[in-house]
Amino acid sequence: EIVVVDNNSSDQTRAVVQKAARGARWPVRYAFEPAQGTTYARNRGIQEAQGEFVAFADDDVIPEPGWVSGIMEAFDTYDADCVGGKVLPSWSSPPPRWLSQGRHHTALWTLLALLDLGPQPMVLTATNGHSLYGANLAFRKTVFDEIGLFSTHLGRRGSILFSGEDIDLLTRLFSAGKRVVYTPRAVVHHQIGPERMRMSYFRRWKFHSGRQASSLEGPARR
Repeated sequence: EIVVVDNNSSDQTRAVVQKAARGARWPVRYAFEPAQGTTYARNRGIQEAQGEFVAFADDDVIPEPGWVSGIMEAFDTYDADCVGGKVLPSWSSPPPRWLSQGRHHTALWTLLALLDLGPQPMVLTATNGHSLYGANLAFRKTVFDEIGLFSTHLGRRGSILFSGEDIDLLTRLFSAGKRVVYTPRAVVHHQIGPERMRMSYFRRWKFHSGRQASSLEGPARR
């Protein structure tokens, strides 16, 4: 099934989804989530989903053919609880050199939620320094009964570029002893528009990231 969560939009999302559902090869269901924010939307999707597994993709990514089969192969092969894959860029126009080849481009790609851990599958741990992103992430639905849903004080809210919800959930998975796997066979392409190829975007991202970090740490003590 495909569950489309409308996160309090003001456009024609409902009509577009309902029209697509009439000609779809799989069941397509529309759900409206009034609370603004990525984590609220994802949690609503979890609650609506009826299957044994839940796979997430953002509204600005395009999965490659074989995305679902790649995810399921990793679940079966590794008896995984969580599976994530590659998030590759789909540039709307040629990116500036500092973003595509500069010495800081790897760190900047992380801020765009781009991910490529190489051509080999990998079991991730709390200590090997790797993470996965919600734009290409799947779970056994039962894990949410054990570790809870996405933390709603984290994650993007409209133009506020908060983040950290993916890392927070993975941290809880590791603490619960769950198996987290990266697979190169599950690939999505993240559409990067011109507004995210400017230095101003990355400055704004880091500003909101700092705000979020300070709010989580609480007031400083002397």
